[in-house]
Amino acid sequence: MIFLWRPTVQLMLSSCHTPQNLSFVRIKLNGLDCIGQGPIDEHGTPTDPVQSVCDLGFFTDADLVMRTHLQRTVSRCFAVLRQLRSIRHAVPMSTFQTLIVSLVLSSLDYRNSALVGLLAYLLRRLQSVVNAAARFIFVLRRTDHISDALITRHWLRAHDMVLFKMAVLVYKASHGAAPLYLSQLVRVADLAGQRCRRSARTNLFCR
Repeated sequence: MIFLWRPTVQLMLSSCHTPQNLSFVRIKLNGLDCIGQGPIDEHGTPTDPVQSVCDLGFFTDADLVMRTHLQRTVSRCFAVLRQLRSIRHAVPMSTFQTLIVSLVLSSLDYRNSALVGLLAYLLRRLQSVVNAAARFIFVLRRTDHISDALITRHWLRAHDMVLFKMAVLVYKASHGAAPLYLSQLVRVADLAGQRCRRSARTNLFCR
């Protein structure tokens, strides 16, 4: 059922990498509603619904809130920070900063374009990781202001990370550097055969 439905939403799945528990308790995209139904038939194999699934390290919830992914990401990042605390005085500061960027901030940046429109209180959990990483580097207390530390390291806030990733994707899609299935979703406001709009001079995009 999933493999028959995915072409309508441009979802590319691999049968050798997709787990058998792909189906959700609640799938409500393009009018497809599986609420309250039993096992979903996938290539003749019944698959029981689950609350969340993992694909390439990214967890997707049945209600598409991404709460599971956020909880696991924040927990993993704070675990790494606790481990790095024990070696902070044993390595040069430049090495310590590199470790934080590669092990912590890279986890926050991984596939964060799927977090667009996320609830503010969930994004604040990601921001708490960024703040903790900055405090580790500058040895700040919890009561100290964090803005100057972020500016010094040229770090974006969690909300801005998501917006920046989306801006990069839209730029690539509009310049032919993104996959075709993404480029087809981006249209410039100045369309051929239509009256020129004021937005056409500003390179705005259609919704």
